[in-house]
Amino acid sequence: MNLRVLEKVFNVYESELGRMSYAWSLKFIHKFALVMGWTTVVALFVARYSIVYLPFLFMVQAAMMVSGTIIYSFLADRVESRKIILFSAISSIVLLIGAAMFFDNDMIFFPLILIANGFFIQQISVFLSSYIEDFFSPVEASRIFPIIESAETVAGIIGGIVLAESLLGGGSREVFFLWGILMMALIVVMFLSHPRNAGFYNSLYEMKVLPKVKRIDWEGIKKSFTNISKIPFLQVMTCVFFIQWFVAQLIEFQFTKVVDEGVLNSGTLAAHAASLAHGLGTLQILFFGSALFVQLLLASRILRFLGTIGGLLFHGLLTLMSAISMMLGFGYFTTVMAKNNFEVSGVISDNAYEASYYAFPHGTQKTLREFFEGILAPGATLIATLFLLFAEFFFIEKDALIAINVVFLLLTVFTVFMTFFLQKSYTDLVKKNLKTVEKKISKLHAIDILEQRGHIHSTEALLSALRTEEDHDIIVRILRTLGRIGSAEAIPDIEMMLDSKNRYIRNAAAAVIGELQFLKDENKGIYVTRHKLIEKMKALYVKSSDVEFKMSLIRSLCALEENNVAGLIDLLQNSSDSLIKEECMDILGSYGDKSAIHYLKPFMKSDDYFVKAKAIGTILHISRNDQTAKVEMDRMFGNHDVKCRQAVFAEFWNARSGKIISLMRKSLSSDDEATKFYAALGLIKAGYSDAASVLADLLLFKNNLFFGRARKVLEDIGIGMKKIIGSEIEKVMMVRAGLYWRDNRNIADRLELLGESMLLRLKEAFKLIGLEEEIELINTMIEYRESSVADKSRKYNF
Repeated sequence: MNLRVLEKVFNVYESELGRMSYAWSLKFIHKFALVMGWTTVVALFVARYSIVYLPFLFMVQAAMMVSGTIIYSFLADRVESRKIILFSAISSIVLLIGAAMFFDNDMIFFPLILIANGFFIQQISVFLSSYIEDFFSPVEASRIFPIIESAETVAGIIGGIVLAESLLGGGSREVFFLWGILMMALIVVMFLSHPRNAGFYNSLYEMKVLPKVKRIDWEGIKKSFTNISKIPFLQVMTCVFFIQWFVAQLIEFQFTKVVDEGVLNSGTLAAHAASLAHGLGTLQILFFGSALFVQLLLASRILRFLGTIGGLLFHGLLTLMSAISMMLGFGYFTTVMAKNNFEVSGVISDNAYEASYYAFPHGTQKTLREFFEGILAPGATLIATLFLLFAEFFFIEKDALIAINVVFLLLTVFTVFMTFFLQKSYTDLVKKNLKTVEKKISKLHAIDILEQRGHIHSTEALLSALRTEEDHDIIVRILRTLGRIGSAEAIPDIEMMLDSKNRYIRNAAAAVIGELQFLKDENKGIYVTRHKLIEKMKALYVKSSDVEFKMSLIRSLCALEENNVAGLIDLLQNSSDSLIKEECMDILGSYGDKSAIHYLKPFMKSDDYFVKAKAIGTILHISRNDQTAKVEMDRMFGNHDVKCRQAVFAEFWNARSGKIISLMRKSLSSDDEATKFYAALGLIKAGYSDAASVLADLLLFKNNLFFGRARKVLEDIGIGMKKIIGSEIEKVMMVRAGLYWRDNRNIADRLELLGESMLLRLKEAFKLIGLEEEIELINTMIEYRESSVADKSRKYNF
């Protein structure tokens, strides 16, 4: 499949495919082994000891997980994640092979399996998530992680098929040999398929430009409890997720119980185990299949519509409906549907869970995640199993069933109730981060979160920050966010930003005004507001000497005055600035009206080759068969003037593909830097990514080229190709600094040579092509270095 199609479908770009595939493969192997192996363990345990004792298995498993987290905490900050995963995988392989060899001896088999899975393999899960996170920036993670997480769902489906079809004999020792082989495969993939470009974050952690985030340790556990006591949002969040994990255990027990009841008359213990494994595997296909459908097609849309807390509430309400149905009529169908609903809505909840971490200060998310998943989740499992044991041993079977379902119902009601309170505390925390936190990255995250649905008075919080903030990157992000929210109360503040002395701010303000949909509606309530904005922008157009700002104003004026074609044509005919003329032509061409050709034809005779090329290109866009335009285009192709050649590359890069591509390739070695720029840009637009290295060099070291027209044409590059250019920019910078991009062993140490001037140069290059994620990363690097210097100054009283 064409890479461009993949980019559009999955929202993942070519420069990220290696990292994403690597992470996806690791997640898939780990989850496939876990689903297949643990489901078989449950089936064997129930067949050999009865469903009544299943909570004991869950309890020991949870205890192993908690003890594993505590013991691993002493290694976490001393040993890198990959080495911890390697050690855990090797240990689990030895134990799994031992368990397979003593398959018929329960006194040896189950302890070995529980230690392998509960102690080692579950820790691999926690450290694998943290390890994978380092390959992506936070903005990349928001796009890519849902796809990476789909690996676990696909693995669940395939694991279910293996069990349902008894491909390994169903409940036999071969399952555990395969489990060990899969853990070996995890090691092989992790070390042999490591992506060459692991992303800036990974390299920066290694070279200590960014601090290594502390993993969970004993002090971290105590600190997590302290944070919970101080942050209201974290208190409610802890309560909600604790109950969710508790309820998950109740559903798992009830589900296994009804499936087991359907296969009780299977004859021998081996046949019982095989039948139970088959039944559980078949239903796993249903659950994970439904979850995969939601994950790939609906999850992001639902989360966008409901917001983070709305996603958690959706999960809670669906679980509540399941609890009610089980209370009214407990049976095979209601229990299976409850399990299915929990898994499907859990996809939405998991995405909301991941998103909620960005509300916490940058650098604390991993510690909190490992506390939640390494301590809180198994703790909830432990308490849930104790409750199940209490119900099984102190009530007769019928009463125990009622007790479990009553507690299930009460807990889900309480969860829904608490989730309503979660929204306010979530909003308050984010507003506090925007207002008081000094770290730039935390403020940017807060702005992005406030754009989500469900936040009360989010516009007021953003406007308050807009009035007091001095950093232009944050101001631009706020302006764009306000534009997407589309609130009328933001108009006065956005209008005020039109007068900013900073060109990035005033350009963003002008662009946002043109994007506000309510200003274009036929609503009498905004007629005066719209007229006032139009008058203000027209006055600024006359007053300003900034061509880029003028072009932004023209675009917004045309968006608000759709019927004022006369004004646009007058500007086209009378403006002395070629860039303004070209902008007017672009807007006229976007209307698709053939009558516009009448006003464009005179400019085919222009002495300015760029204006001439734009007029020809716009006419051919409106009418492909215009013979006059074709003749003029042919004449431009035959003209060897340097400026004419540049205009041809800028406008006709997609015409006469064979000839134009050959001309652009030859021009990559031109002594004229502008010609080289337009040739490289034309090739990139045509899909030839090998020209990105030439453009990257120009972006870094020939900034004088990128004003006016050159900056404007860069905006037309697709985001996928921008990512490739960004990667080339990094390579060029490293080579210029005396580094070797492909020398993995030394790259981290040598990157430390990049001083602040080089970082700022990188940032400017990324800004020229609009790579927001890379800009955010450079900002974080610079911010960390500045804070480190300040800390040292305070330490030594400088």
